[in-house]
Amino acid sequence: GGTRSQGAREGSVARKGFHSAATMHIKQIIIEGFKTYKNYTAIPQFDPRHNIIVGKNGSGKSNVFAAIQFVLGDKYSSIRAEERQQLLHEGAGRDVISASVEIIFDNTDSRFPMEKKEVSIKRTIGLKKDEFFVNHSHASKSEVHGLLETAGLTKENQYNIVQQGKVDRLIQMTEAQRLELLKEIAGTKTYDERRRESMKIMTETDSRRTQIEEVITHIESRLNDLEGEKEELQKYQQLDTVRRSLEYAIYDKELKAANDQLEDLERSREESHEKSQELHDKAAKLKELRVKAEEEAGQLDLQNRDLKSKLEVLKRDQQEYGKRKADREMKIREHKEKIQADEQKRRHAGRELGKLTKNIEASRKNLEKINKSFEQHVADEEKVKYELQMQEQRLHSLLAKKGRKQQFSSKKQRDRFLGNKLKECKAEIQVNERTISASEKLTSNLKKSIASIKKELQKREKDAGSKRNEIQDIRDSIEKLKKKRDEVSSKRVERFKERAEKKKEQKEWEDAYIRSENDLKHSMDRSMYAALSEVKRFAQEKKLKGYYGPLIELFTCDKVFRKCVETTAGNKLFHIVVDNDVTASKIIAHLRKRKAGRLTFMPLNRLKSSEPNYPEGNTEAVPMAEKLQYDAKFRKAIVNVFGKTLITRTLEIGTKFARSHKLDTITLDGDQVNRRGALTGGFIEHKTSRLDAFERKVAAERKLKKTRQEYDNIEGRVEVENQKEAKLTGELNKKYAEKLHLRNILEGMQNDNKKLAKDRDIEESKQKNNEAELARLRAEKEQLVAQIRSIQSELRSDLVDELNSQDQTELDTLTSATTDLRSKLIDTSKLRAEAESKKKIIETELSTNLEKRAEELQQELNSQSQEEATEEFDKEKEELRQLNEAVSELNEQAKDAEATIDKITARHRKIQMELEKLKGQESDHDKQLQSEANNVDKFFTTRNNLARRVQDCRIKIRNIGALAREEYTKHGSSSIKTLMGKLKKCNGQLGKFSHVNKKALDQYTSFTQQREELLQRKLELDEGGEAIRKLIDHLDQKKDEAINRTFKGIAKHFKTVFKKLVPGGNGQITIKRKEDLGDSKHNRSTENFSGIGIKVSFTGGSGGDRLIKGLSGGQQSIVALSLIFAIQRCDPSPFYLFDEIDANLDAVYRRAVADMIREQCSSAQFITTTFRPELLEHANKFYGVVFQNKMSKIGEIQREDAQDIISQVEQTV
Repeated sequence: GGTRSQGAREGSVARKGFHSAATMHIKQIIIEGFKTYKNYTAIPQFDPRHNIIVGKNGSGKSNVFAAIQFVLGDKYSSIRAEERQQLLHEGAGRDVISASVEIIFDNTDSRFPMEKKEVSIKRTIGLKKDEFFVNHSHASKSEVHGLLETAGLTKENQYNIVQQGKVDRLIQMTEAQRLELLKEIAGTKTYDERRRESMKIMTETDSRRTQIEEVITHIESRLNDLEGEKEELQKYQQLDTVRRSLEYAIYDKELKAANDQLEDLERSREESHEKSQELHDKAAKLKELRVKAEEEAGQLDLQNRDLKSKLEVLKRDQQEYGKRKADREMKIREHKEKIQADEQKRRHAGRELGKLTKNIEASRKNLEKINKSFEQHVADEEKVKYELQMQEQRLHSLLAKKGRKQQFSSKKQRDRFLGNKLKECKAEIQVNERTISASEKLTSNLKKSIASIKKELQKREKDAGSKRNEIQDIRDSIEKLKKKRDEVSSKRVERFKERAEKKKEQKEWEDAYIRSENDLKHSMDRSMYAALSEVKRFAQEKKLKGYYGPLIELFTCDKVFRKCVETTAGNKLFHIVVDNDVTASKIIAHLRKRKAGRLTFMPLNRLKSSEPNYPEGNTEAVPMAEKLQYDAKFRKAIVNVFGKTLITRTLEIGTKFARSHKLDTITLDGDQVNRRGALTGGFIEHKTSRLDAFERKVAAERKLKKTRQEYDNIEGRVEVENQKEAKLTGELNKKYAEKLHLRNILEGMQNDNKKLAKDRDIEESKQKNNEAELARLRAEKEQLVAQIRSIQSELRSDLVDELNSQDQTELDTLTSATTDLRSKLIDTSKLRAEAESKKKIIETELSTNLEKRAEELQQELNSQSQEEATEEFDKEKEELRQLNEAVSELNEQAKDAEATIDKITARHRKIQMELEKLKGQESDHDKQLQSEANNVDKFFTTRNNLARRVQDCRIKIRNIGALAREEYTKHGSSSIKTLMGKLKKCNGQLGKFSHVNKKALDQYTSFTQQREELLQRKLELDEGGEAIRKLIDHLDQKKDEAINRTFKGIAKHFKTVFKKLVPGGNGQITIKRKEDLGDSKHNRSTENFSGIGIKVSFTGGSGGDRLIKGLSGGQQSIVALSLIFAIQRCDPSPFYLFDEIDANLDAVYRRAVADMIREQCSSAQFITTTFRPELLEHANKFYGVVFQNKMSKIGEIQREDAQDIISQVEQTV
């Protein structure tokens, strides 16, 4: 009658008194998104004793208790969507879509049945989810409740969490409500549920018992009716036995006849099956040949497509290279024409330059003569001019002197005038001298500049000559490199021919290898060939040292023995030989992984090495193993396959040795004698010989390897020649670049030299002009000096009207002389002008025509374009040569590809013809097979009909039922016709008993059996009902015991607690009964209880006892708290939550309550909220709650801070 809740409560009572600071308690609470706690809030660790939470009204203190109840209590066990929304935080900012509360318990005392020091229980809700987690693992609600009950946190213990208003509700309870509270605390709900279930079961039992009694009554009535029908039924049964005996005999004969027909049909089917098997074998062989042909045709199609694709690429390359070649040839023609035109132009320019040079030479000689004549005329002119100027100056002075008398009135006035004139002349002489000095200095500088320019020009001409020599050296190097490159190119052409020949040879051996490979491939199953290929690839890739290859690769033999060797070995030729089973396992695992087929492996470490018993000294039988050539380390594998076979000349000899030595024998033609006496022989087609195919493959592979090596060697030599040619081409290009660079430098130097020569000519022209100017200045100076002398002479003379005789004579002489000199000057100037005109004509002709044209022609002759064109022409020719080689190689490849395509096309055509032939043969076989299939269908139809007849006969025999042993053989000698007559007569007699209830006996037996079963079931129901009544009485007794035990405990603790809270006071709890029946059993039953009464006295003595309704509000609160403490002591919890329980108490009672909590916190944890200072005095830890921005925040504070908060709240109130 006990329950889990009751057990948990009893366990918690048993643990009472053993609590300490290390007992299970709430260690930490983590809240997020729940009510006013929006953000992640981890409340600092709680003390295992007394913890107080303080804060202003509405700050969120009570929401901490609500969060604990949310996880542990029954208040939020089932919540609707709108209730979930109310639990989620609502405020400013981002909406909260989920809330979670996690409580971490200290489990040092292992109150939770877990081997962990801490246990975490978390609950998370959203608008559409509600989840529990235990130690961060998902758990169901029932699992969490079960875990809490094992720790003593039961649903019935409603007073470990006391929220606001709970004290008032307890005060306002009626006596009947207090009785219901007592029952809840005692855990009677479980007893009531069990009692209701038991009553329901008992009601159902009574109903079934009534139904059974009704059925039994009906069965007994029916049994009385069946008693009268039994005699007629017995007569009917005798006739029915005869009928069934006759039917059995008929059906048995029909069954034997059908079985005989089935046996005959099976024999004919076996003969037809042999014929069908032969057809299937032929069809399979034809199909295999067709599949191989189709496979080869597919491979040829693939090769053909690849080659055609390659040929298309080659054609495109040919077109591209052809375009490039045509473009290059056109450019070469253009370059060649340009070079020829340039050469012709150069020759014409050379001839024209020769003529011009002669004309220039003649013009320069003529100019030189004219220059000499011109210079002489200029000198003469200057001399006449000078003499004329001097004489005119003297003449002017004499004429002036002669006219002084008319000009001046006195000598003094004249002298003053002459003095001023003298000063002017002297000043002019000073200016003249300064100008002459500057001109002389300029002349000197010009001479130096001209000398420097000439020197620099000589140096640069020398440097230009050096550059020309360097260019010539590079030209020589280029010619040498060209010669070497031509030699290398000729060698490359030879190498190309060798490579082409070797390529052709390689292609022939590749074709031979492919043919031999296909022959070998077609001699075995496709899956085997695929597996062999995969194993070979895997061994090469992984470099397996223990892999030796298929057996066929490990020996050789003479051609004469090949047929018998191959016949003996069969598919064992392709068994893989390895060193040990580890290597074999690796390869098998790889085949399985790649799904590449199956092979047989021969690990040498596992093969037996026993030698067979060969005949000694006999030439008629030779051991096959001795006729094979192989490596000694493969001896085990060879002996394993060929060791037990002898080669004989005839089958008769083979038969003799097979009997005498217990060995297999074989002739050279492949006819075999098994050691057990079986003979095998016939025709073997030589073309399908695997050893021959393998030998051809090995030979082709060897030749192919050799030709590939030779081809690679030739390719290497070609590559060497290519590298040499590339190197020479690179050197040539480098030399061309150097030459171009030097030519550019030389051209720059020549331009600089021309500029420098031009500067020299300018300087020389300046020098000539300056020298002429200097001569003029000097002549001017002499005139001034002569004028000064004349003035000075005149100053020494007197002022007269006429000249003296000497002056007059001089005047006359000068007048005549000046007239002559003027005439002479005109003649001289005329000669000078004529010479100057001739000189300018020749100079103009030279500078503007002859020399300029000569310079142009020289530039044409010295132009780099001719040489550059030649170099470009050489490069184009080299590129054309390379293009020709590439085109030649492409043509060769295209030719080979076309030839291969033709071969493949011819082979494909041949295979297609074979395929058509094979398909025709397959079609014929399919028709024959279809005919056989139709026969098979007829066979199965007939066999199924016979089988159905057999089955029908057996079913009919089985339906006849059991007979006496003599009935089975009673009619064995009669024919089916006789039996059918007897059966007809018997059925006529049975027709008279058609009214008889043929199931009377069965019904009688069945009803009798049903009655016995129902009587047994009724007896079981009676026993079950009695057991249920006893269980109900037991549950009622247990319920009464639990209520009485709980009442006594609460009454005892209430009296003790009230006395502690109200010193000098008395308090008791009494049971109210519906009627007082003395000491009877019903009087003690809880069914007679009507309520729980409370009487208290605050002054002591019995006279002051009062009911709770007659007390003040504070007194009522202390009484209610006393009852709560009593309940808690009766059903202790590891922790208690009190929410402002001291709100209605005065200071004295608040201290009493504080003392009570201090006393009990040594064995249980308390978490309380308060607005009064008394509880703070003995608390161990304090927490403050504030409400900001519509969010609650909680943190640990000191006692003084908590007192300040309470003081502020009291002042506010």
